[in-house]
Amino acid sequence: MDLFLLSFFKQQLFFLILSAYIFQLYSKNLSLAALAVTALLIGLESFIVSGHFGLQFIYVLPATLIALQARKSFYAPRIQPYILFVLCMGAHALLLDRIAPLTAPAFLYTKSQITVNLLVLWCMIRSLNSK
Repeated sequence: MDLFLLSFFKQQLFFLILSAYIFQLYSKNLSLAALAVTALLIGLESFIVSGHFGLQFIYVLPATLIALQARKSFYAPRIQPYILFVLCMGAHALLLDRIAPLTAPAFLYTKSQITVNLLVLWCMIRSLNSK
C-alpha cells in the first residue's frame, strides 16, 4: 500500500494541487471551504511522501496571505497568479528539495517543471475566463 501511494503521489501531482490552490485563491468567488480542502490535500501529500505533515505550508501559508492582500490592493489580477506560482515553485525547489538528501533536482529540470506547471495554471485560468 505504501509503495502504491508513493508512486501515485509524485511531485507532478503536488504541483497540480498547488495550481488548483492558486487558481482558487484568484477565482472570482473565493470559497474558504474549498481552499481549506485543497490546503489539506497539500499537507497530506507531504505526509504520504516524506512522513511529515504540512512541509509545504512553509511557503503556501505566506503565499496565501500575500494573495489575499493582493486581491484587496490591486485591480484585475491577471499576472499575479503566475508570479505567485513561480515564487511557490522556487521556494519548493530551494527549501524542500534541498532538505531530502541526494534528491536535489538539476536546474534544467526545475526550469522545465516551472514551465509545464505554468502552462497548466494558464489553461485553468483560461477555462475559467471563457465561461
